[in-house]
Amino acid sequence: SQDSYLLELDFEPFNASFPRPSQSSFIGKGVQFLNRHLSSRMFHDRDSMQPLVDFLRTHNYKGS
Repeated sequence: SQDSYLLELDFEPFNASFPRPSQSSFIGKGVQFLNRHLSSRMFHDRDSMQPLVDFLRTHNYKGS
């Protein structure tokens, strides 16, 4: 088919609050960096993680 429509996604709104590594040692270790960042936030401000907990409870797979 000759569809002329193009899907465009704008992720820029997420960049403002997205954590960025400040140490070069974290380059290439994105998952480790995000795990540390999220666990730090979760233990310092538990209420801020409530939306994530609610989302995970809502979107479970076979009760897991």
